[in-house]
Amino acid sequence: MAVTNQERVGRALDLLNAGLAAFVEREIDAAVKAGAARMDTIRRFAEAPMLAKKAVSEWDAAGLLKLMWESWNDVFRRTLGRAERSLVRKIRVIGTTGHIRTLSPVTMRIARSIPLLVYLLPSQRDRLKASTA
Repeated sequence: MAVTNQERVGRALDLLNAGLAAFVEREIDAAVKAGAARMDTIRRFAEAPMLAKKAVSEWDAAGLLKLMWESWNDVFRRTLGRAERSLVRKIRVIGTTGHIRTLSPVTMRIARSIPLLVYLLPSQRDRLKASTA
């Protein structure tokens, strides 16, 4: 049976979630401990009905991407560059169109960029370097 575009996007978001969750949690924890993160932004996400009472590592991809976008300057700008920020912005679009039955070619192109974002995360690069050494 052929894989539908909806399934492809779902798999890509699962990959994103697996690669992004630990990284986001680590960076947020470090920024909070250093006093670099705005606590009102973090608290707003932690108290959201869909995310409340869950560790950051258990959030869905949409929540992780929104948190990254909202706290970029305080937390992620030191670790990631403008290209990664652009990917985060583009991939957030899938969160708004992912429930639509027919996905546009633009959405599919964006979905294909998810592995690139996961690869560009420092934790993933380190893991790949360690596995090839």
